[in-house]
Amino acid sequence: MAEVGANIFLIWPWWVWLWVAVIAFLVYLFCRFVLCI
Repeated sequence: MAEVGANIFLIWPWWVWLWVAVIAFLVYLFCRFVLCI
């Protein structure tokens, strides 16, 4: 099962990783400027 999960992650297209990075960055900015005043 672990190998299957790794294969699923490896076959993700580039735009999926791009969205993950963008969402993570937005969450970081939100936490830094809104919640961590």
